Amino acid sequence: MYPAAGHTETLYLLIQVAVLLLVARLLGEVAQRHKQPSIVGELAAGMLLGPSCLGHFFPALLPFVSPQSAPAGLLLGVFPLLGAMFLLLNAGRETDLTIIRKHVRTALAVSVSGILFPFVGGVCLGQTLPDFLMGAEKDRLLFSLFLGTALSISSISVISRVLMDLKLLRRDLGQITMAACTIDDTAGWILVSLVSHLARVGHLTLASAGQAVLSLSAFLLTNFTLGRILVKRALAVVQDELVSSDRLISLVVVLMFAWGAAAMAFGLEPVVGSFFLGVLLASRRRFPERNQEKIHSIARAVFVPLFFAVAGLKVQLIPLLRPHLLFYGLVFLLVASLGKILGTYLGARIVGRADHWTALALGAGMNARGSMEIIVASLGLSLNVIDAGMFSIIVVMAMTMSLLTPPALKWLALRVPADAQEASRLGRERIATNSRVGSLRRALMAVGEVYPGIHLEQCSALLERLIATRQIHLTLLYLGEPDAPSLEWAAANKNLLLKSASSPQELVNSVVLESQKDYGLLILESQFEKTTMGATAVDELIRQAPCMSLVYRPCPNGAPLSLKRILVLTNGRSQAEEAAHLALALMGSEDQVHFLHLLEPRSQEEPFELHAAEGFVNRLRELAEGYGANHSAEIRLEGLHSGEVVLDVIRTRSIELVILGIHLRMAGPRVYLGSRVRRVLNQAQCSVLLLFVPDL
Repeated sequence: MYPAAGHTETLYLLIQVAVLLLVARLLGEVAQRHKQPSIVGELAAGMLLGPSCLGHFFPALLPFVSPQSAPAGLLLGVFPLLGAMFLLLNAGRETDLTIIRKHVRTALAVSVSGILFPFVGGVCLGQTLPDFLMGAEKDRLLFSLFLGTALSISSISVISRVLMDLKLLRRDLGQITMAACTIDDTAGWILVSLVSHLARVGHLTLASAGQAVLSLSAFLLTNFTLGRILVKRALAVVQDELVSSDRLISLVVVLMFAWGAAAMAFGLEPVVGSFFLGVLLASRRRFPERNQEKIHSIARAVFVPLFFAVAGLKVQLIPLLRPHLLFYGLVFLLVASLGKILGTYLGARIVGRADHWTALALGAGMNARGSMEIIVASLGLSLNVIDAGMFSIIVVMAMTMSLLTPPALKWLALRVPADAQEASRLGRERIATNSRVGSLRRALMAVGEVYPGIHLEQCSALLERLIATRQIHLTLLYLGEPDAPSLEWAAANKNLLLKSASSPQELVNSVVLESQKDYGLLILESQFEKTTMGATAVDELIRQAPCMSLVYRPCPNGAPLSLKRILVLTNGRSQAEEAAHLALALMGSEDQVHFLHLLEPRSQEEPFELHAAEGFVNRLRELAEGYGANHSAEIRLEGLHSGEVVLDVIRTRSIELVILGIHLRMAGPRVYLGSRVRRVLNQAQCSVLLLFVPDL
């Protein structure tokens, strides 16, 4: 039996957590209302409740907010450990390798020079600072290396928050900053791993340095080989085989602890394991965005504020007011800022070939400090490399940089205008922000045996565009035994999973069960055998699916689906706009789309309806221009027979694919389509896609 914590210690722990979390969240809210990162308020909460303020004036209250014994410190210490691990997990998930590859030249130059200059400055500063700022180890070289590491790391969480607040994250400036910060953080945490390993060994020799490099190399090799396979298979099993709610969140927390334990087994810090797990998760597109947001919410709501509040408890502000410590603090702040800004500026100008204002803005962005420095400082304090005074200086430096970065970056960004290509991309992203099609990550397709041997051949263009351009993970459920061409096609697409069902009803049951596993789109053929309920399998699947449904009706003459000339039928509803997003997302550079907005004959007597139609069509034109698509649009009155105008446009424009966005309505057991849609399905001599968009 393990010894349980005493009643008094448990009582104090509960009060400490409640008070720290409450005050941290309140002051974090105050900081955000004043356009500052919440970390500033959360750190201030710990400082106000710690020995520098509340404990100084009301020492009797200190046990209710700060541990006063080793067991109590261990109990409360679990919360900041979890906060640091969650924080680094989220930082790792923000590692976007696509952005790094796109801006690799500038980002690499900015990152390397932005690390080298402050690192050298920190090491040189560490050689000159007095002994009383060193920890109990009194190892001058180790102390200097730790200071260099603390100065060289930028805070990706603070930078991303600042860029989002200033609406700069999707600018080229923001992307280069995030790419450089990603490299910066990765390299920085490699440095942290090495230095912390050396601190654990207790001395710096050639053998201990070699052992640190070997341990880190072994961990990274294991992480990106066996770890990548384990994460991939674990996500697939939990997402595809289990149905319980929030199962993916539990998996990520389990993996976070496992990666932390693995890092410690290699002689590294658990936060290093969390960071590189986040990097692996960032590369798995099938991991749903909403689950990422849930994990981020858990961390930001509880554990991260507690981490910063507990860090604030350790800050000793009163000693910092002494002239000599104040002087050393100002020198440390100056070396940190000049080293990072100058290094970043020179790298961006000389190697990245950026202009003066862009290079300065990159320097201001990379100078954002905060969570990473505090984590490094906490490690240094726990490993006895630095003392409480040096810890306080690092924390105050991080807070100061967090306060100064937003106004400096905002002022500089105004002097970095967007070029035509960037402005076009930003416009496209702004228009597509609220599109459900644009946020697709996983799609499920059900294929029947109505047209044996031609299913995948007919719609291969659609599937290949979804996989290639949208990077969608596709699961294929097959009614019956797949033929050889289908198996061969599936095997050639790494994002495609093949399953089978033996009957229409089994297919319905399998698809409904499967569609509940975080899919955003269900792709169906338009004809299946009727089930025992009287409706077709397609009707039942559309009705029961929790996501959008895309029904594919092949071309009557058996021709494969072509995307060269697309017609999108619009009516001013959100479903029609989603259909337009789908068409534009699937199009290639040489394809064309035509938007046809139909008005009822009586609408010509209603100026408001005509004005509304013109406004909607203009919105679609802007959307197509944002995508850079070849497009045309027209508004026409419906003929005497519903669907007549649509068929006429299909013939005269040689349309090869029609996409219709449909609001899901049921007429008994069948999906209600309306006379216009039914006539298009029955008579159009081209392929047809029906996009059913359920209400949110």
